[in-house]
Amino acid sequence: MIDIVHLSKTYANGTHALRDITATLDVGVVGLIGPNGAGKTTLMRILATLLRPTQGTARVFGFSIDDNSDQQAIRATLGYLPQTPGVHIKLSVEQNLDYFAILKRISYPQARRHEIDRVIDQTGLLSCRRERAEVLSGGMKRRLGIAIALLNNPKLIIVDEPTAGLDPVERVRFRNILASLAGERLVILSTHIVEDLQQVGNTIVILHEGRILFQGSPRTLMAQARGHIWALERKDSALDRLDSNAMLSVSEQDGKLMQRMIADTPPSSLACSVEPSLEDAYLYIMHRKALMGEQTSSLPLAAYP
Repeated sequence: MIDIVHLSKTYANGTHALRDITATLDVGVVGLIGPNGAGKTTLMRILATLLRPTQGTARVFGFSIDDNSDQQAIRATLGYLPQTPGVHIKLSVEQNLDYFAILKRISYPQARRHEIDRVIDQTGLLSCRRERAEVLSGGMKRRLGIAIALLNNPKLIIVDEPTAGLDPVERVRFRNILASLAGERLVILSTHIVEDLQQVGNTIVILHEGRILFQGSPRTLMAQARGHIWALERKDSALDRLDSNAMLSVSEQDGKLMQRMIADTPPSSLACSVEPSLEDAYLYIMHRKALMGEQTSSLPLAAYP
């Protein structure tokens, strides 16, 4: 479990990356979503003890991020996969794993061999274990990155945009790996792809401008948007007459313009209410935030009437 208390981070250039974040993250997969600059990477780097907060604190499995000795204990329980895994491209998969296992203080060769075999099997890297990292596909490099993160069986795994740039098949494979890791672990997953969280996330945290707009289950998030997502048909294609801020998708089918949009009341007598997807619900939260303005930005949206 992670307890975050009034956590803030302001960079030297005056950028407020986090603003008074308070949250509790429990075991399972926690998905962080939000636009660029929302503070997702900053939060993960602070929890990984790679960055110090300006104010506030957090405890990771009982260890304080502020205490130097506790930081070492946190790092011993941590597997971290940044957006660009720092693998050595001239080394093979198993040579990379052996190198990082030594860095993680798995000293005995036999123990390292057992651990390398375990993570190779867990991430599906058996067929390329002797290939150099430079010849691996993007998906395989991501698998190598998560295999490195899994060395020493960490209790906390932090992954930043792991499926960005992957093809659909590899994205599904990677999601399955992440889902299999949950159990007794806490997996924090940052992503721009909301669909990834619908498949694996136990908890979703929406960040915007350094603040938490929502924290809860995917089901709770979708429930907030229920009754606010509408579908209707238009025979014309006058997109300039549609509210682009409230529009979720537009497609043409059989000569008709099919529109899916956000509204508190039926936007037309022809509109019908539809069940929101997780992506619809996320966009609804962001739409409400834009309408409510900055005067309410410090409150979780779940608390709004």
